[in-house]
Amino acid sequence: TTTTTTLVVNLNISKQDVFGTEINGAELTLTGQDENGNIIRFTDDQFTGGEGSQFISSGDSLRWISGTGETKVSSLVNGSYTLHEVAAPSGYAVATDITFDVKDGVVSGGPAVSGSTVTMIDDILTSVEVCKKNVYADEVPGAQLTLTGTAPDGTPIDFYVNNVDLGRDAVLVSQTDGQSLTWISGSTSTYVKDLPNGTYFIEEIAAPSGYEVTTIIEFTIQDGVVTGSTGISDRTVTVTDDFTLTDIAISKASVLGGEVPGAQLTLTGTDLTGRPVVFDIDKVVMGTDGQLISTENSSSLTWISGSDSTFVRDLPDGTYTLHEDAAPAGYDVTTDIVFQIIRGVITGDVGVDSSASKVTITDDVLTTTTTTSTTTTTVTTTTTGTSSETSSAGSTTTTKGAAGTTTTAASTTTKPSAAADSPRTGVATVAVPFAALALAAATAFVSRKRREDE
Repeated sequence: TTTTTTLVVNLNISKQDVFGTEINGAELTLTGQDENGNIIRFTDDQFTGGEGSQFISSGDSLRWISGTGETKVSSLVNGSYTLHEVAAPSGYAVATDITFDVKDGVVSGGPAVSGSTVTMIDDILTSVEVCKKNVYADEVPGAQLTLTGTAPDGTPIDFYVNNVDLGRDAVLVSQTDGQSLTWISGSTSTYVKDLPNGTYFIEEIAAPSGYEVTTIIEFTIQDGVVTGSTGISDRTVTVTDDFTLTDIAISKASVLGGEVPGAQLTLTGTDLTGRPVVFDIDKVVMGTDGQLISTENSSSLTWISGSDSTFVRDLPDGTYTLHEDAAPAGYDVTTDIVFQIIRGVITGDVGVDSSASKVTITDDVLTTTTTTSTTTTTVTTTTTGTSSETSSAGSTTTTKGAAGTTTTAASTTTKPSAAADSPRTGVATVAVPFAALALAAATAFVSRKRREDE
């Protein structure tokens, strides 16, 4: 009689993280088929749990929760077995199934098998903080962001809406789980939890008002470590937007038309955050014959206008004030012009041409008013005889009438006086009616000579 002995295996099952540490809390099942294709049935006494483990059930499958030590399953007969992870511990990714064979006391089945031990490794799931900031490192709400990813094997990564902790005032656009995750940024960071190893991309679909859409940020997660070339610090990914920048033309004009050189102008402004705009003097293109007064970058820009427009480049959205410090000779200083730049478009109530990105500050011409003064000169002439002659010269009239009469004529001279609002400095001219007086005297002399001759 020949007796055949079937060798069985006492199997160790280890549940580890990527660093080789035994982790508890994984729900596992072991199933198998014998050499004849029959389902293997397990009994309770085959299970010996590690420290902290929890036995669930036996039968067509052996089911338990892992502890901090290895689990032992005894008396495994020849067959093909599958170790399956139903649920991973918090912070870990569910591992793929491990299949192994038992044959005459020997366990085989690839890299997960070593001797009589099968090791299942869970990848660490990583929570990533996504910040949306401006160049001042302020959190910026209103950006639409989309996150996608690819697993190490090249397959798309699935995202779960329940794994998103939105920032304050943020809005989740994605309503179902899928291969992308989209949200609107709020005033604080958004956290995306439990991301597996892979390569990820954050794309800004739409930027908030006043900001430019930034480039796609790529980063990699490997065993809890986040790496990338831009915007990565520890497990924080920062998407930074630059301000929308606009070039504007500033014209100094007269109410009569045409560019007016010689006005001293100052531009100031505040950006979207309420901070003063710092003007870069290298971004100023002076008009012909204009002169830049500012010598360094600062929160005010001062220049003397030329014979054509001055251009100020790369201004962020915000509110600006154009002030005239001093007007050219012959012009009045005008009131300030306040204008806004919104999404790169200039708006304002006075002096703004949005289509041309131009601001025009207009000076009134100084008004000159002329007044007159009158000088009256009285000339008395005594006449004799009976004849009557009238002699006129200039504005003085002498009449020779009846004997013994005297006729008096008035001479009136009108002269201009200086306008009250003519040049602010200088002396007014005085006119003296010497010509009129001389003419009157000559007329009187002629009359007298005639009388003597008679």
